Amino acid sequence: MSNWIPISLVILVVAACGCAQTGLHLRSVAMHPPGGRWPDLSAATPYVLPESTSFGVSLGEVTAVRRKAAEGLHGSKFKRGMFTGINASYVFPMYPKGERTSSYVTRYGLELWVTDYDMRLSQGGFELGTLHITSHILAFKFLKVPEEEHFLGFHLDIGAGWAGTCFSKGSMLRAQDIAGGTHTDISVSSAGVFVAGGGVDIFFHPNFSASLDFRYTNIAVPVKWRVDGVPRPGTHWFYPSNQQLVISFRLFF
Repeated sequence: MSNWIPISLVILVVAACGCAQTGLHLRSVAMHPPGGRWPDLSAATPYVLPESTSFGVSLGEVTAVRRKAAEGLHGSKFKRGMFTGINASYVFPMYPKGERTSSYVTRYGLELWVTDYDMRLSQGGFELGTLHITSHILAFKFLKVPEEEHFLGFHLDIGAGWAGTCFSKGSMLRAQDIAGGTHTDISVSSAGVFVAGGGVDIFFHPNFSASLDFRYTNIAVPVKWRVDGVPRPGTHWFYPSNQQLVISFRLFF
């Protein structure tokens, strides 16, 4: 079992407890606001929603979704791992027609993600090596943003980009090279990436939020596997497509 599993569970449990406590506090404030009442949001008042930018950090768990991790390697699989990332977003200004009649507003934006993670390739319980992936994704965002007393929102993302990759041999391949007097060389290339997902936002403050996301990442990595300069037959692709459970923290400007 991966060493990442207990670490990620601890992170998720702590984050969930913190969000729950904060949510209960904010909800209590919302139910009993200062002065006894909130402004009447149903009143017909013209409004403009200005543009905004945010910067954030994220961390989470990556789990492979393909049973066959490498072409031509029966029983191969990628083990789960952890990733870290940074993000920057731009939410477009809105000039809605009519007047505000709801405490939630729909926004649209763009977000740039840079994520970094490792996925360990194994076959029959033996470690073949580690695939390192650094993804650069530009995503379109659909957001439901809370106003006034509401503190929960949600968003949907869809995006694409490219991933830089590298592969380092594991203990099994190194042992085979030593025992057989051979040299195994495995090189990988950059690959296109498609991402879709969504999540829930918790606004602790108008300028600070946390989110819990689920994402699906589709990626196929070209590989050249050679033993003493001779290509290994039938092994041309790695398939590290994965699902991600992500916690992010964002600061808005």
